[in-house]
Parts: sequence; C-alpha cells; structure tokens
Amino acid sequence: MKAIVPVAGLGTRFLPATKTQPKEMLPLVDTPVIQYVVEEIVRSGIKNIIFVTTRHKKCLEDYFDSHFELESALEMSGKSETVRELRRIVKLAHFSFVRQHAPLGNGDAIVSAAHLLHDEPVVVAFGDDIFVGRELVTKKLIEVYRAYHAPVCVLKKVPRSKVHQYGIVRAKKIGAATYQIFDIVEKPSAKNAPSNLAVFGRYVLTPQIIDYLRELHPPSRNKELGLTEALRLNLRRGGSFYGWEVSPQAHFDCGSKIDFLKATVYFGLKHRELKHEFRSHLRSLEL
Repeated sequence: MKAIVPVAGLGTRFLPATKTQPKEMLPLVDTPVIQYVVEEIVRSGIKNIIFVTTRHKKCLEDYFDSHFELESALEMSGKSETVRELRRIVKLAHFSFVRQHAPLGNGDAIVSAAHLLHDEPVVVAFGDDIFVGRELVTKKLIEVYRAYHAPVCVLKKVPRSKVHQYGIVRAKKIGAATYQIFDIVEKPSAKNAPSNLAVFGRYVLTPQIIDYLRELHPPSRNKELGLTEALRLNLRRGGSFYGWEVSPQAHFDCGSKIDFLKATVYFGLKHRELKHEFRSHLRSLEL
C-alpha cells in the first residue's frame, strides 16, 4: 500500500511565517511538522510515499533528499549523530513528488497522484494533521479497511459550538472505536449537525473512490474538488464508508494556530534534551 500526502496548500493562516516556507516545514521544536506525519505513516508499514506539491515547495523535496555538503561539514565537526539522523530521514521511505498545477482542492490533489497507483487501496494523509499516542492511527485505519474492504477515515469529537468548521458525519457505532458512516455534512450549523463527530486528515481510500474523483473532475472542470464529494457519491451509489475515532488529545491540526502551539508544548515536553528545563519553565510562569 502507498500513501498520498497532499501538501500544495498556501498556508495563509500562518502568514507572514509561510510567505517563504511551507507550513508543513514549520518546526515543532527541531523537527518539521511533515516529518511527524511521515514517521507515523512509515511506522504503520507504508514504505512508498507520494507528495503532491507546487512549484513553491521544492524545499520539501530537498528535505527528504541527501545534502552531501552539509553532511561532510558535520562529519568534519565531529557531529556524527546528527549526520546519522539526517541520513535516517532520507531512508525512511521511497519518496515521489508530483505537482498540483492549480489550487483545485484536495480531491484534485489526489487525482494528480493517482497515475502512480495500480488499482490498489491508498492511504491519504494531509500534511498538517499529526496523531500521537500509543496506537498508530494509520495502522488502525488499514486494519479497519482490511476488515470491511471499504474506505475509512479518522473521526474525532468536537464541541458542538465548532461543528460549523468541519465535515460532520451521520454514523452508527459498531465497535469500540469503529463507526459505519451514512452521510457527511459539510460545515453544518450546530442545530443541523447530525453529530459532533468530525472527519480529520487521514484516510484509506479504495480504487473506486479514485474513480469517483476522476468522474467528478473531468479536465474541463475548473473549480475545486473536495474528497468529500467522492465519498458522498460512494454512499449514494450504495457503497460503504467507515470511521475510526481518536481521542481529542491524540490529534493536532497543525494548520490551526492554537493546535500548532499545543503541539509545540507537547513535543517540547517529550524532547530528550529539553523536557526537564522546559517543564520547569512552564511551572515557573505566573499565568
């Protein structure tokens, strides 16, 4: 199984910081957001990752490639542990890069990479959604897919006051954390929301969903295509769709400023070199 990671967005919520660097490269302590996404995918058993980028994001390709001059300088300075870490990142997976030529939505981004698939299921992981905790979220989604042979997404409960910001599902719980989904409503009002279970940025898609995306997005279509459109078409045509619920504490939407701050604190408190001093600093603050 392969993974598609759409990273072509402009990151406007983080301007001016993202004027000259992709939001996915913003650091959480000393590691960019995108590396956390990739590491979780790889630990879940995926070794072939396809990034969907734009011409403004070549540094993502450079990040997952070797930097001989830097490695040589580090070795001469005796920083062999840093060199080993840089080389480990390059060898995490086989990385491919394709371009999304116009900002036409996440559905279009997936179609842009679909020619690299061979009638197979695929993980789709958005580049600013980080999942933490003992359970590997991507691995759990793959397990649900193998049980039902249908598309699967991540679900998370959100406050009713915020349902208007998300795609909200109408679903039935069929296991400890597994749901069968019957509909997705995009950004409903609190009054009209079918639940408070929101869809977040990790999926396993079937070849049928890729076909629906192509059907909905002929070359003549010059407007945005969302993945939700294909998932709803699948349901209307009698297909199944499942979700796996994560706890709110296990997910950071790093496209959101507040979640980015929360993630920075989380990883700061986990950092091998900094965690004790950082914890002491937080305790000393007069808030």
